[in-house]
Amino acid sequence: MSLANKNIASVKPKITYIAGQLTNLTKQQVEQLISAILRDTLFLVKMDVRRWVELYVPYRTGQLQQNILDNFESSFSDAEQLKIYLGANVDHARFVNKMDQSNVQHSAEIGYAYYNGYHGKIMLNDPTAQGHFFGIMVMYARDRLRFHLSNVKSAYIGSVGVAAKPFQQMKVTT
Repeated sequence: MSLANKNIASVKPKITYIAGQLTNLTKQQVEQLISAILRDTLFLVKMDVRRWVELYVPYRTGQLQQNILDNFESSFSDAEQLKIYLGANVDHARFVNKMDQSNVQHSAEIGYAYYNGYHGKIMLNDPTAQGHFFGIMVMYARDRLRFHLSNVKSAYIGSVGVAAKPFQQMKVTT
């Protein structure tokens, strides 16, 4: 499994279709509504995934977690789509991902690390780290995207008072 930064989930609503189904909103109002739904959904997904990375991605020096979070920031939403990107481009990412939980989980142990050109002892305190974390992280991000998209969609549609059926086509694709 590659850990390259890639689009792991998308939402691309058919604005013209939705606008055609709703007689009480203009196309511009539909675009604004969809843009708000996608923006708020992305905000909530980013909060959840950041928390997950900080808890479950092996820490050791923090470089892997930071790289994943930096790549995750390339996720975006606009008036037409939402895209979630996950990945890591540090050399050791694919090797750490192959490790079992027993190899990455530590509670106040002394370990050794190579970081910024130096070898040295470090305190390993990573009691919640997950082995084979990348696939689990991708599934978690997709699940949170589906969950938040559904809830945010319902909240906005309810507040505007429009039919929910045209918005059913706004689904998560991979």
